[in-house]
Amino acid sequence: MSSQTVNELSSDLERPWTEALWDRFVTEFWEQNPTRLPMLDAGPMMTLQELFDLAVSMRGSERLPADRLWIARQEPPRDRLADFMQASLDLIGPQASDRGFDGFFGRLGGRSAGVNIHRLQNRRPGLWGRLTELTSRLSNNAAHEVRRWDLDTFFGTYRITPFGAHRDQASVFSFCLQGERTYCTWPPDYPWDSDDLYTPDPDRLAKHLAKAERFVVRAGQLFYWPSNRWHLVLTDGQPSVVVQAGAYGSGADLLNKPNIIQLNQ
Repeated sequence: MSSQTVNELSSDLERPWTEALWDRFVTEFWEQNPTRLPMLDAGPMMTLQELFDLAVSMRGSERLPADRLWIARQEPPRDRLADFMQASLDLIGPQASDRGFDGFFGRLGGRSAGVNIHRLQNRRPGLWGRLTELTSRLSNNAAHEVRRWDLDTFFGTYRITPFGAHRDQASVFSFCLQGERTYCTWPPDYPWDSDDLYTPDPDRLAKHLAKAERFVVRAGQLFYWPSNRWHLVLTDGQPSVVVQAGAYGSGADLLNKPNIIQLNQ
């Protein structure tokens, strides 16, 4: 369970969503505070096998420059550039012959690695229908306008997010499909040492991790963090898989961001 010092929307993750719960989420958490959430009534965005098949199908010209596969050169990695090599997703990433994520992770042979693939909706537009419960609630109730959504996935065996603590332009809903992940978050005014940002070095991060808000998220659970939150993920090195819906606001830099589907498209 999450740290007792952290306030969450509900201590009962099995409870059904109600109008009152949605109202409280929008009022107290949306673009303000991270929290684990009860699963949407519609369930996770997709199954583990659906996500694997989708990842295999996105090849070649459908790849984006931001789609990456990191493999650690040493353990533990201490520098995101020197200690992680970027491998070809088409050659080393998930293959049809793996049959599923277990086959892919087995082929990695226990090495620390991570994959990030963006804009899943470009390949599978039908995914929007599974998010109607979420997108319509926020469209109708949220004070902060959502202009665009992007769907992406992270999976791997990394113990610390390969690019360390960072912030996103999006407010993110993360559906955990496999494994267990500890999300560490910090408020927007957290006093980072600049040298300790964007690093996977466990020693340099130790003093910051001791001050983090911690949320343990397991398969079948949903986690949310707002765009203002510094964050990274810790695992025990066992495989974990998430699929995520990122909600982008109305800032000018986001309005000009290419190829991210608008909610009303």
